[in-house]
Amino acid sequence: MASAYSFSVVVVAWITYVLLYGIYFNPVHDFAEASQSPTLQLEAEALLETRWWLRGASRALEIGTLSNLSYLNLPYNSFTGELPHSLANLTQLEELDISHNNIVGTIPKELRNCKSLRTLNLQSNNLIGQIPDMLSSYVSLKKLLLSHNHFTGSIPKYTCCSSSLDTIDLSHNFISGGIPFELGISFPVLSFLNISYNNLNGRIPRSLFPIIEVDLSYNFLRVQF
Repeated sequence: MASAYSFSVVVVAWITYVLLYGIYFNPVHDFAEASQSPTLQLEAEALLETRWWLRGASRALEIGTLSNLSYLNLPYNSFTGELPHSLANLTQLEELDISHNNIVGTIPKELRNCKSLRTLNLQSNNLIGQIPDMLSSYVSLKKLLLSHNHFTGSIPKYTCCSSSLDTIDLSHNFISGGIPFELGISFPVLSFLNISYNNLNGRIPRSLFPIIEVDLSYNFLRVQF
C-alpha cells in the first residue's frame, strides 16, 4: 500500500505543478482561458474539483480522484511502487502511458473499469503475474503495449474484444504455453502482433496469417503446414 500511495503522491504533485504553472504564469489569468487545450482544461477542472487546497499535507491526493482525466502520460521517469487500484476510478481515461519506469507488482484487475481506454502502454517496467483477461472490457482500445516486463502464464483467450485493436506487443516477457487460435480472429483490424522473446511453444495457428506484421521470434514454436 505504501508503494502505491507514494506513486499517487508523485503523479499528482507533477500534475499539480504543470497545471498551476499553466494557470498562474500565463499572461491570461482567467481560468477558462488559461489554456487553449480542451484536454488540459478538463484536467485542471478535475484537479480543482478535488479541493486539494483544503487537504492537509499529511493527506496526499489520490490519482483516482481526477475523475475527468482523459490522458495520463508519464513515460521515462523514475516512478516506483505498484499501480494504484484507484486508477479504476478514471472512467474517462483514454490514454494511459506509464512506460519506461520502475513500476512493480501486477496489473490491477480493477483497471477494467476504464472502459474508454484507447491506448494502454505499460512497457519497460517490472510488472509480474499473468496478463489479466480484461480486453473484453475495452471496446475502444487500439493499442496494447506490455513488452519488456516480467509477465508469466499464458496468453488469454480473447473471444469478445475491441473491434478497433490494431497493435499488440507482449514481447520480452516470460509468457509460456501455446498461441490461442482466437488471438488471430478476435481482432478484425489487428495489423501488428509482437510476442517475440517469450517461452511460447506449440504450433503457429493459421489464424495469424492475415495479420500484416507478426514477430514470433525467439520462442519454441513450429509451423503448422
